[in-house]
Parts: sequence; structure tokens; C-alpha cells
Amino acid sequence: MKLWNILIIGLGSIGQRHVRILRETVRSNIFALRQKTTRPLNLPGITEYFFRWADVPMPSIDFAIICNPTPLHIPTASILVRNDIPFLMEKPVCSSLDGAVPLLRLVQKKRLPVLIGFNWRYHHLYQKIKRIASSLELGKPLSFLTEMGQHLPDWRSYDYTASSSARKKLGGGVIFDLTHEIDLAVDLMEDVRLLSCIKRKVSDLKIDTEDIAEITLLHNNGGLSQIHLDYLQKAYSHKIKLIFEGGELFWDYSLGILKMTTKGRTRVYIQPQDYSRDDMFRAQLRHWLRVIRKKEKPVVSLEHGLYVSQLAIAAHASSDRRKWITIS
Repeated sequence: MKLWNILIIGLGSIGQRHVRILRETVRSNIFALRQKTTRPLNLPGITEYFFRWADVPMPSIDFAIICNPTPLHIPTASILVRNDIPFLMEKPVCSSLDGAVPLLRLVQKKRLPVLIGFNWRYHHLYQKIKRIASSLELGKPLSFLTEMGQHLPDWRSYDYTASSSARKKLGGGVIFDLTHEIDLAVDLMEDVRLLSCIKRKVSDLKIDTEDIAEITLLHNNGGLSQIHLDYLQKAYSHKIKLIFEGGELFWDYSLGILKMTTKGRTRVYIQPQDYSRDDMFRAQLRHWLRVIRKKEKPVVSLEHGLYVSQLAIAAHASSDRRKWITIS
């Protein structure tokens, strides 16, 4: 069994999750690159900590996982690409497209394996939705509706005011934080022609970002998507409804059910009781290892990840300018 040398960049909550998944899934030496801080962090399974790029043993690294704040993603990825290190990058790719095109071109030129971490792609019930949609069993998809919301202090329970979610300069706010839903809309409904958005801060949360957003997408297939995102709901909510010519699919992650309705008949698929959020990350890691070995193509490429970020940036622009945005 191969011993992997893995570099984790950033050890916030998502970085710590990746460390935990790696420890239980593969034989590895896990090296962590993080900012110097007065707060010590001694995670089980970390082989060595580094605080400067110059100290990282680049030639020995098999792959990296980028988990630092969103504005640092492109500069971090650029360093890795120059050193020929494949990487899995947490979403979103960026909150600004500065440097995005040169990074993409270099990755493509070097044919470097890259995967963007939209973890919902690996949930078995979402994969069921994708198979049904792709089979055209229910006909053409006409409308995609999704809601994702959770009270930020409950989500970032350690200190939400210090989290990246709460700070604009770190790429926070519900639009960038929850780009999962934009990704799923594009995956199921094709690329986007027009976009509009209204974002607001309506609560008394101690943040300088939006805490609610309503995004409408007009897709190239003529279908519409409506995306609701918030930091407000006291009970976590993640629901998707996909309307087709010949029926509907409704997925409620919180309840663990997927319903398919067609011609007045409903079929129900149930999530196993022992299913956990970590299972998506385990499936993502297994896929990533096959990508590195060139046995599979990435489910979410860097190009697609940049496209989703472009849509998130356009959503901010639409709300700020109070106008529809044409997507090229």
C-alpha cells in the first residue's frame, strides 16, 4: 500500500476534516502549512508543521489540499503548479478572477491533475438525481429550486465572528460560502445565459458580509434556477427540487429522503441511518486518488470551478448594480 506524502494548506475546520479523512483512509505523511499564530494546534496525524513555503520539501510531496481562505487559493495554487504538485482545492476557487486565466493555462499546459472540492457531488442521493436527469427518464429539466441555510453561530460554533464566513476580505458571505448550490444548478441545468441576484444583511450577526441571497439563473436550455442561501435558519436546511417535463425530484438532505414523482406515482429513496457528512469526503478522496493515478477524469475540473466562481462574482455584481448580468 502506497505511503502518500500530502501537504495540507490551511487548518481551519475543513482542513481538519481532510486530515481526519486522510488518516482513516490512506497511509500518509501529512505535512501542514499554516500561518504563525499564538494559538497552538496539535492535531493527531500531522507529521510536521511548516510556516514558510521555503521549508516545505516540495520534491517529496505527492499532492496538496488547499484549505486556506478563498482569496489565497489562486496564489497558493500557482506555487503548487510551478512545482508540479497536483492539488485538490476547496471551493470556491476564488472571489476575484485576478490570476485565474494564467493559472488555468499553466495547469492545462502541464496536464496537472486538479480537483475542486464540491463535496455534494459525491452524495449517493445526489448521484441518483444526476443519473435520473441524465437518462431523460423524466424528460427535459425545466426548473431547479434549492434552499441552503443554517444559523452561522451554530455552524461556526468555535467563534463565528473570527471565521472566514464573517469577513468580506476572506471571501465570506453566503454567496461564496455556499457556491455548492450554483455548482449543482449548472451540473443539472447546463450553463448560464443570464443571472440576477439580491443580497442583503438582514440580521444582527456580527459580520460584514451578506447573510441572505436570492439568485436567479436563466440557463442555455431555457430552464430557470432559483437559489436561496442564508446564515439565518436555526435548523439546518438543504433541499433541492428539480422539475422535469414528466415529473419531479425532491431531495431533503436533513430528512435523508429523495422522492421521484411521475404520473401521480411517488418512489422514495432513503439515506442510510449511519450516513454522515464525512462519507462524501471519503468518496471524494477515493475519486481524487484515482484522478492522480490517471484512472478517472476529475468530476469537477479547475475550469468548471472557475466558472462557478465567475457566477458567484456576477451574483455580487448583479445585486450591487441592481441589474441582470449576461454571462459570457
